[in-house]
Amino acid sequence: MNRTISNPHLLPYTVSPMDIWDKGSHYIVSFETGLQLKVTERLLNIFSCMNGNLSYEEMKKQLKQKYDLHIEIEELCYFVEKLLLPHGVLVGYAKKSEHNSAILFRTPLMTGERFEKIAKPFHWLFRKPWSILTLFGIGFCLLLNFYQVQTADMTGLFGTFSGVGMSLILLLLSILFHEFGHVVAAYRYSIRPRDIGIGLYMLVPVMFVDLSEAWKLPRKQRVVIDFAGVYFQLLMVSGLAIWYNLTADRDILIASQLILYSVVLNLNPILRYDGFWALNDAIGIYNVHTRAFTLLKTGIKGYLLRHQESRNAFHKSIRMMEKKLRSVLLLYFSLYVLMAVAVISYILYSIIHTLLAVRPLTLENTKGLWILALVILLQLALNMSYRLIQKKKQIKQMMKEG
Repeated sequence: MNRTISNPHLLPYTVSPMDIWDKGSHYIVSFETGLQLKVTERLLNIFSCMNGNLSYEEMKKQLKQKYDLHIEIEELCYFVEKLLLPHGVLVGYAKKSEHNSAILFRTPLMTGERFEKIAKPFHWLFRKPWSILTLFGIGFCLLLNFYQVQTADMTGLFGTFSGVGMSLILLLLSILFHEFGHVVAAYRYSIRPRDIGIGLYMLVPVMFVDLSEAWKLPRKQRVVIDFAGVYFQLLMVSGLAIWYNLTADRDILIASQLILYSVVLNLNPILRYDGFWALNDAIGIYNVHTRAFTLLKTGIKGYLLRHQESRNAFHKSIRMMEKKLRSVLLLYFSLYVLMAVAVISYILYSIIHTLLAVRPLTLENTKGLWILALVILLQLALNMSYRLIQKKKQIKQMMKEG
């Protein structure tokens, strides 16, 4: 292999241990360019030799003597030239880190530090006993909201464009409040959000908060940050439930239901929203989703499609896997399915209940409902288009590699 660099020299970096349940130690390596790498202890030892004073041959000797690591020169060369160099973490080849996420056209609007002073007065929402009391209050208001939906006169509820329009505005405000919740929780645990912005996820406009630094926190605190956005949206739903109880304004009832749909979708682990990350952080195994579903796909292919090679690979993976890891992967998959079923069931129930409640389904009674239906259908169409585009790209890439 042709060598661009003879004496690899990494940019300055900091190391933080990761709180995950997995075999061996894992660390977050943060470079001054903004790039973060999740590495094993073996890689960390290799990094320690990249000080600009050692050639590949000298690195190989030092790794053998100091860490008892047997690594060939070609492996070291490939690691530096093909993996580290493109990421811009070597002295003389530095470049600002690019975000590798499912959000397209990420556009930062402001830095997270601007919200530090605004977030501070809300820290008490994440401190005991106030957080426990707040959750009890939210629970009571959700029961109140459920009662309001069951007893409200739904006739003509979606009969005006203005009413649904006002509800959509409140929904957008709740999304802003959602992101603010993540920011408050991050500052509560001394993590500074990098930036706040907008982008596209599955061709649907979304807001985001860059919380890359949260990986340095213990799992419990990461889960709190994951759920903080939903927590703040439920606070808003609670306020709307009280507002409706005082005014009987049915537009407020629509808004509260739309926000609850948003909350439920955020908890759906099928999409990479808050529920997905909270489940992964709670389980505590790095890359648990990919590992669990790779194993599942291999098993399905081997047993349902009777593919012998896949069946053998499935058995080999199970045999080599630690008993505790098998149990955790089974737990993850079970929770994943339960959460997905609960989310889909709630959405179907809400749709059926709404359609039955607003009868007769005349055009006059459902003008606003048609707007909501159009928005949902447009989102589904965009999601399907996005998936097809991604699938075609994967096929083209596989054909090139083949």
